[in-house]
Amino acid sequence: MTDFECYCYYIALKQHFTQPKYDCFKYNFKVKVNKQVFESRNDRFTFQKLAKRRDCKDYILSNMVETHGKAWVGEFKEECNTKRLAFNQALSYKFKEDIALLENLDESLRVNNNSHPILLKLLVQKKINPETVIILNEMLDFFFYWNKKLKHDPIWEEYHQTLQKYTPFVTFDKEKLKSVVIEHFSEYCD
Repeated sequence: MTDFECYCYYIALKQHFTQPKYDCFKYNFKVKVNKQVFESRNDRFTFQKLAKRRDCKDYILSNMVETHGKAWVGEFKEECNTKRLAFNQALSYKFKEDIALLENLDESLRVNNNSHPILLKLLVQKKINPETVIILNEMLDFFFYWNKKLKHDPIWEEYHQTLQKYTPFVTFDKEKLKSVVIEHFSEYCD
């Protein structure tokens, strides 16, 4: 990957996570950027360094997810990438760890008196991974309910956009993780 290609990927992801109407998959990560403008940027050397990484795309994605697309490339942190890669490498184990924090699924998703649901609080506190919330939503489709109950809530609006935009990047075995959920919550039903 060249430094300019790295810059284009960075801009595509930045727009993907911050612009509601831009979908990097729909537009095949294409963005209108000018190479001369790139050449005049003070941070172009950061992109040269970043382009040499084998995990360049994962590194950019991890930092975009962590910062809701608002991070400048010079502020990227290695721990964002390390955390995301570790989660994905041990997906079912990490997912199981995350849902262990939830005792009652209904209570964890319920919005009471316009207060944030337990699952969202855990996400904001970084006690649970965004991938876990996405996986649970793929199984239970509760974002629609949260949108209705948390209308005009700035915290939920920011997290919702990030989760929605991140969803196509998260791949998992739905049946395997569904059995993890059933097994975990059946313990509390007995």
